[in-house]
Amino acid sequence: MQTASAYFNECAPDPCKNGATCTNVRYAYSCTCVTGWKGYNCDQDINECDPAPCENGATCTNLQNAYSCVCSPGWQGNNCDQDINECDPAPCKNGATCTNLQNAYYCVCSPGWQGNNCDQDEGVVIPPAIR
Repeated sequence: MQTASAYFNECAPDPCKNGATCTNVRYAYSCTCVTGWKGYNCDQDINECDPAPCENGATCTNLQNAYSCVCSPGWQGNNCDQDINECDPAPCKNGATCTNLQNAYYCVCSPGWQGNNCDQDEGVVIPPAIR
């Protein structure tokens, strides 16, 4: 006596989402998710911001299979881990020495010069503005 076995393709209704591959197994199916997705049907986005890749107070935005960092002032780079050198391009004048600070700079003026950028001659008195 021969028995008929019914074979059902569990992948026929396309249960796997977001580009996942469906594998038909006996009385069930299995989804192989593409990068960036998880879950039985690959319908849950992996939060790439979860391990906190953005540094120095940056804000992380979760994208599909990626993330983006919005850097705090004074920082740059994919993960906001590179200090912006505010001494470039040379804001200090007249031979002054520039010191890079966090989101700022400081000029050490040469003798005879003053001001934030050492661009004011110490011998010249600038009168206050008349209002």
